[in-house]
Amino acid sequence: MARQSPAYIKISNEIKKITKSYEKSPQPEKLTKLAELFFKIGQFDDAIACLQAAIKAAPDHSRNFKLLGDCFALKKQPQQAMEFYQRAMIINKDDDDAWGAAGNLMLSQKRYEEAARYFSQALDLKDSADNNNNIGVLIYEKGLYREASNYFLKAVSLDRKNPNHKKNLARTLFRLGQYKETLIALHEAHHDGEDQMYFKAEMGNVIRHIALMDFSPEIKEITLLCLRSDNIDHKNFSTVWVSNLVLDPANRSLFSHTNHESYDAFKAEFKLGDHLNVLADEFTILGLRLVTLQALETERLFTRIRRLILEHVLNDDLAAICATDKERDKLLLFVLALSEAGFMSEYAFLETAEEEGMIEQLRSLIAVPSKQCEPNALALQIALLGAYRPLWLEQPSIIKQAKDLKLKNKKAWEICIRLCILEPEEERALRSTIPAIGSISDEVSAKVREQYEESPYPRWRYTNVQIDPKKPIEFNKPYKILIAGCGTGKQVLQDYTMYPNAEITAVDLSLSSICYAKRKVQELGIKNVKFFHADILDLGVLEEKFDFVMCSGVLHHMKEPEKGLAVLTKLLKPEGMMDIGLYSEFARQRVVHFRDFVKQKGWKSDLKGIRSFREHVMNMANDDPLKLIARS
Repeated sequence: MARQSPAYIKISNEIKKITKSYEKSPQPEKLTKLAELFFKIGQFDDAIACLQAAIKAAPDHSRNFKLLGDCFALKKQPQQAMEFYQRAMIINKDDDDAWGAAGNLMLSQKRYEEAARYFSQALDLKDSADNNNNIGVLIYEKGLYREASNYFLKAVSLDRKNPNHKKNLARTLFRLGQYKETLIALHEAHHDGEDQMYFKAEMGNVIRHIALMDFSPEIKEITLLCLRSDNIDHKNFSTVWVSNLVLDPANRSLFSHTNHESYDAFKAEFKLGDHLNVLADEFTILGLRLVTLQALETERLFTRIRRLILEHVLNDDLAAICATDKERDKLLLFVLALSEAGFMSEYAFLETAEEEGMIEQLRSLIAVPSKQCEPNALALQIALLGAYRPLWLEQPSIIKQAKDLKLKNKKAWEICIRLCILEPEEERALRSTIPAIGSISDEVSAKVREQYEESPYPRWRYTNVQIDPKKPIEFNKPYKILIAGCGTGKQVLQDYTMYPNAEITAVDLSLSSICYAKRKVQELGIKNVKFFHADILDLGVLEEKFDFVMCSGVLHHMKEPEKGLAVLTKLLKPEGMMDIGLYSEFARQRVVHFRDFVKQKGWKSDLKGIRSFREHVMNMANDDPLKLIARS
């Protein structure tokens, strides 16, 4: 049985209430109201029955004919729909809603000239937000974005609370390449209190197109607003976050230290205590925790600061730079953020041979803490270790101390420990709950599985999980969806938000990735997903057929992709849809070049080899076109 949304339940209760009222006092307007409610939940036949009864009682009410037209339009019966719209216009030639609905029907059939005629008549009758929006949509469909934006601006000015008009204005500005203006329009819409999470997610989709040459307080405010939200995808904020961080005049002193050629030169000049306010600022901390650090000079600066803190901890001289509890709290916040950044980046940040020896000292220090070691000092040591090494793989005594530690300012600590210890433990516990289909015997499939078992890809924390309450009824049907190669679950959540009442079957080669995906799905309270550990080649044993088969980034890994495609095709319903995503040889030319280069250098696919490769890229000249790979 399909899961019913709160909105559906609310409307169903309202239908029961009005039905009882109509039985006591039968009035045509109550039938119209019932029809509107049935229409909202997609029960078009019930809506039609109510409207026909209402028309029988009050045949001169144009609204009922217009609503009948809407029902038949969504039932994909355009001829009947137009007949009822025209009946509404005959009864009331000034019914601009009927003229506008007829225009939308023509627009859906790409009959643009007829749509323009109906929309123009509706606008002549009433200069309303909806009628301006309709003209804007028509002009937008013709590619006349500048003209369309004028109508959308008028629609928004007439009705500040309609989210559809704001969405249309934003997407038109985006088409015009006015990315900053698009962002600001979405930000203003967010402040109006309508569909806030939708607008935050859209801001993320737009902001990645913005390249900042100067500090922008507006964009910093928008970035911070979105980084504070835990149900949108933060990856698109990487570039603007680091740009605003570096370009902010308040941070100029900190980033002047990116110019030192060596660590010794940096250490001689850098005074940690002078920069704690910037390092522990909310904007800095949230960015480190939530976005990918794609600026090499900034990464080098932060890793040098990490080493400096390590040296201070081992020398037991932190008091010289953190004299107060407040300063020590700021330092801990920064190191916790570094720890989370290290975990999310698979510990690919560079480290020196000297640091490797110091890490062992730090581990020994934590394993046998002194009785005088205060909780905050121990927390700093553990967080610092986590900035270099995965905490969940540490000695049991260290893990126990991390779990048991009680701090006054506990929120940031608990978030870090959850990410770096508890969540990997939960994923390991889920391994026994994932049923297997067949055995992964294909040689290529086994190699692909091995890669993703070691490092589930991509690791992610948050993504867009907003379900549009005004989603068309077609998207709310109980479809059956197969995701062949679900990875760590982002595709699962994308399909869930698109089709919230669907039954999703998610399959992957990598048990580690599936457990990651299942943990995220459980974390979000989503019930309608089944996971299986399997090779696509073994999915033929599934007895059900699917409305949608999604397979992105998978088939090209197979020895014989056609065989995988054949299996998936047999699982598709006759009227179903398959969505296939394949890597592009053209787009990946730079990747292929660097793979060849890695082979020449003899770097292995291990952490040491990855760091050697990254160090090579860091040291390339900035004007070398191949350095663009650093953006990946």
